[in-house]
Amino acid sequence: MPTTTGWARALALTLLLGLIPPAAAQNGFLWEVSGQRNTVYLLGSIHALKADADPFGPAIESAFREAEVVVLEVSTTTTGRSEAIREMLTEDGGPTLQQALSREQLRRARDLGQELGIDLEQLDRMAPWVLALVVTRKAMLEAGFHPSQGVDARIEERAREAGKRVLTLETIREQLAIFQGLSPQAQGEYLLQALEEADRIGAKLGRLAEAWQEGDAQAVQRSVTEELQEIPELRERMLTQRNQRWLPRIRKYLSHDRDYLVVVGAAHLLGEQGLVQQLRESGHLVSRP
Repeated sequence: MPTTTGWARALALTLLLGLIPPAAAQNGFLWEVSGQRNTVYLLGSIHALKADADPFGPAIESAFREAEVVVLEVSTTTTGRSEAIREMLTEDGGPTLQQALSREQLRRARDLGQELGIDLEQLDRMAPWVLALVVTRKAMLEAGFHPSQGVDARIEERAREAGKRVLTLETIREQLAIFQGLSPQAQGEYLLQALEEADRIGAKLGRLAEAWQEGDAQAVQRSVTEELQEIPELRERMLTQRNQRWLPRIRKYLSHDRDYLVVVGAAHLLGEQGLVQQLRESGHLVSRP
């Protein structure tokens, strides 16, 4: 097994980057890409927020008004997540806990699960990646972060109310396949760290929020890089491969006449492999609105 790493923290940082105030959102995590006849706005998103958060500053409001099409990673109104997981497990059950964890790790996981009120003894036949997602979601909700309050969900709701067209970059199955495709070893470590980090997710997201409150993209990028550099398999599947799949779609939007608002997790926009830099390197004009 690899050395202990912050898997759950990494997942939280990359999927749940959160709690941004209006000023930070408009200054630190919104770009516009100029096409020949249109503009594609890129918004660095957070997928879960506290209910009292207000992430929409003037720049985001303006981008939303201008955009005729809103593009999300995956629809936040999707109700088939549980069904998709069941189907995927039926098609390929994946490794069991015993296959993914050593005896010592399995004992540790069960002890941690008991502390969290999760009986892993009764879930031994469930794939570790599913259990890890369950643990992380439970901890996130208990910390007060709600997917239904995330930037993606709020923008999708407003877009549908306004009659805007809503597209997605991937299906729910494609998103879940990120985790299903991890090696047994990685799945086991992911689950163990999800359990170990569960009671600290809220505090860690709170500290990360300070960087967002300052609109400090470098600080956020540094946090993500530090957490993922020791887990290349997860980084490759979660960030690099998805960016490679999404980039041609975004380039295609730039050849259209309509304006687009593309909302993806902030980690996908930052860094040398981020969408912003890749678009610049391919000759597109990317600037702040």
